[in-house]
Amino acid sequence: MYSRTSIPKALIDGAIASGQGKSASGAKLEPMTMEFLLPPDIALIVDIETDSKQRTLQDLKLAVKKAGGVSGSTAFNFTRRGRAVFKPKDDAAALSDLLDEAIEHDGAQDVEENAEGGYVLWTEPSMLMAIAKDFASKFDLELLAADIVWAPNEDTMVKLDSDEAAATLTSLLATLREHSEVKAIFANAKQGRATEDAWEAVERHLDV
Repeated sequence: MYSRTSIPKALIDGAIASGQGKSASGAKLEPMTMEFLLPPDIALIVDIETDSKQRTLQDLKLAVKKAGGVSGSTAFNFTRRGRAVFKPKDDAAALSDLLDEAIEHDGAQDVEENAEGGYVLWTEPSMLMAIAKDFASKFDLELLAADIVWAPNEDTMVKLDSDEAAATLTSLLATLREHSEVKAIFANAKQGRATEDAWEAVERHLDV
C-alpha cells in the first residue's frame, strides 16, 4: 500500500470547514464523489460537500477539461481505508509494539511512522474509530485525526517523470482546492524523476 504519512493540512482545514454540515448560506451540504482521468493515465478522486450538486459538477468538470482531463471511472485504482493519526505522549510505545498489536487486532492493517514523529494506523473502514480508540488507550497516544480515505493501489501508481508534468498536475489540484466544496483529493501519482520541490508542490494538495 502506498501512502504519505504526514497530516495533510487540507484534512484539518476541511474538517473545520464542514463541521457544521452547512454552507455559508445555511443550506444543507450533501456529500458527493467525482472521478477524473488526466494524462498520462493519472486517476483522481475528489470528495465534495455541496449545496448544489449540479453547479459543483459543472465547475469541476470545466476545470478538469481545461487541464486536458475527462470524467471517468477511476475508483478501481484505489482502496477505501481507515486512517488514524496519533501523536505519542511521554513514554509512548515503540513502533514495533504498535505493529505487533496491529497483527493481532482484527481490522487493523498496518502502522507507519510519519515525518512528525507520530504514527499512522491503517484499518478496515468500518472499524476505524473502534480500533483507533483501542490503540489510543492501550498505548497512551493522542488521536489527532481519523478519516476514511481513497488510498491508491501500488500497482496502479503513475510516475511523474518531469517537473513539467508535476507542475501541470499541481496547477489543476490548486484550482480544485479553490472550490470550497472540495474536501479531499486523492491521486494515483508518485514522484518518478520529477525533482523533490516539484513533487512536494503536488503533495501539498493531496490527502493521502
